[in-house]
Amino acid sequence: QLTGQYAKTTMMAAGKLLSNARDTQRAVVSQSDSLLQAMASSAGVGDHILCSPIADAHATVKGVLIVVRSAQFSRDEVRVARSLCVKLDSIAAGRRDAAPARIGRAALIERIDRDLQRDRRRQRALLFMNIDRLHVVNDRFGHAEGDAVIAAVTDIVAAVAGPRDVVASLSGDCIGLYLDQADDGKAQRVAAYILEKTARLPVGGRHDAISLTASFGIAVIPEHAATGSQAISVAEVATRSAKSRGTGQIVVFRDLDASIVQRHSDLSEIGNLQSALIDDRFVLYAQPIAGSKDVGAPRKYEVLTRMIDLDGTLVPPNRFLSAAERYNMMPSVDRWVVTQALRQLAEAENPLEINLTRFSINISGQSLTDPEFLPFLRRSVLASGLSPDALSFEITESSAVRSIESAVTFIQQMRELGCSVALDDFGTGYCSFSYLQDLPVDFIKIDGMFVRGLLDNTLSQAIVAGVIGVARVMGAATIAEYVEQDGVREHLASLGVDFVQGFGIGRPQPLSEVLESMDAPAALGLTDTYRITQTFDVAEGH
Repeated sequence: QLTGQYAKTTMMAAGKLLSNARDTQRAVVSQSDSLLQAMASSAGVGDHILCSPIADAHATVKGVLIVVRSAQFSRDEVRVARSLCVKLDSIAAGRRDAAPARIGRAALIERIDRDLQRDRRRQRALLFMNIDRLHVVNDRFGHAEGDAVIAAVTDIVAAVAGPRDVVASLSGDCIGLYLDQADDGKAQRVAAYILEKTARLPVGGRHDAISLTASFGIAVIPEHAATGSQAISVAEVATRSAKSRGTGQIVVFRDLDASIVQRHSDLSEIGNLQSALIDDRFVLYAQPIAGSKDVGAPRKYEVLTRMIDLDGTLVPPNRFLSAAERYNMMPSVDRWVVTQALRQLAEAENPLEINLTRFSINISGQSLTDPEFLPFLRRSVLASGLSPDALSFEITESSAVRSIESAVTFIQQMRELGCSVALDDFGTGYCSFSYLQDLPVDFIKIDGMFVRGLLDNTLSQAIVAGVIGVARVMGAATIAEYVEQDGVREHLASLGVDFVQGFGIGRPQPLSEVLESMDAPAALGLTDTYRITQTFDVAEGH
């Protein structure tokens, strides 16, 4: 109801704000400029302005919400204005009654199963959306802002959904969109549109704003999943793959994608792994490590882990260790291995002392960075009553370099206790000799990638020779892994490698049998055949 010159100038100012909103598609908070002066009344309505765009589902700005007042606008007020503008277009277009239902995980599974029972030929898709780095929003702006972000993103997803589509809340920062009719092409286009809209959501103040991204996993139904539960699992696995590739990624589950298949396999295996820890369904094996020129009985062994499946068969390590690493369960596995290995070795203490045998136990990178694991390990070694020099602990090169401070502390404390430490898989990670000066280990294990083709690869020969030279300067011994041929062993011996390990030296056998056989040292001659209960073609050192 403005009149006269003030009305004219106000409309001109509003027109400028609308034009700016269409160009930037962002909310604007201004103070004391010519635009405000044009909109301020002669009585002094205010000198602060908030302008927020009103956009439709296609990101087209239809109008603006303008508020002018004397007091400054807070961050929460800007957020409320933006949330209000998201709803205004839906109300104006009469879409309120047609809005899709928003349900939980269980209801979503029921809906997908019901649709599959009715028609399995129709192609549908499930989009699993995970908001990236929401914890940054919570840390910088508070959990109220984080909740507002989830609500705003859910509104964006709902605006895209059709009448028969479903929006689901899958967890705190995960949102599902079930498309009643869609192939992977349409699903990817919808995901890309949601990503674009999400990136435009304002988060934070003018000088402290951050941009939002999300990761999408897509499952096409029934191509990738036969049930609702499988659809959510598959889509979630694809989302994890998307997050591993960076922020703002979209991944469609395909059986030919090895990384996604591995994640799906890990997700299926994790329940079995958890129950195995509860039910004590693991067994320890040991693989001999011999001197490169020694033809007698081995005096070193590496302790390996096998899981027993529900049907009593042994599960190869590449199956359950991948799941344990992905879902941060390695500290639990390591604790089981340490406890059981020390118990079995302590029971065979006298044979160990007589034979001067050393057993090496693997410690994962997750345990290396667990602040409670090293004190647990020290207590366990001391309580076992074993001579510490009968024990060695292996950490991988990559985990040591990723957590160099934790690795140095681990090495120092275990060596002070009297145990030795080995750097495993050297050359497969960062492969830089410069790191070795910070890692005072007793053994360096040369990875099999440099050993398998040693006889025909001069570069591998040079790398092995280089590792041997550096190890000697450090006062460390070398162990070559994956030795499978007599010729390779002889060549390693000529280069100066101290110890060798691999199927050509001896296959893993149950630790209990190794300890029992120590009462008869002759039975451990390398010319004898070890009794194997079950063999796997899997990577050694696990």
